[in-house]
Amino acid sequence: MVEEETKNMNGAATSKYKSILLAVLAMPLLGVLYDALNGFHILKHSKSAYGVVFGLFLTAVYAVIGESISNWVNLKDDVSQPLHKRALNLSLLLLLLTVVAFSYWFIFNRFELI
Repeated sequence: MVEEETKNMNGAATSKYKSILLAVLAMPLLGVLYDALNGFHILKHSKSAYGVVFGLFLTAVYAVIGESISNWVNLKDDVSQPLHKRALNLSLLLLLLTVVAFSYWFIFNRFELI
């Protein structure tokens, strides 16, 4: 009985580690995709190989953050709401995405990645 529980716990831990490893490997690939859509700005102008990897990883993280914010605000938006409420949701979306874009720009300039 105890051995079966241990096997189940080890299987769950292994599954967690596989998911984390897959996410860590997929993030730079997602960063390359976003960098390709922007004309390979990071790959062309990065000052080191570590800067390329960190920049691509950071690009992917900020892309995921921006998409999640966009989806969150989109879920709050309802066509049946009055115009002022919908305008407030749009303003909230623009404000949050501006904060994300500014922090992305700030980190890239602060750490001189490009």
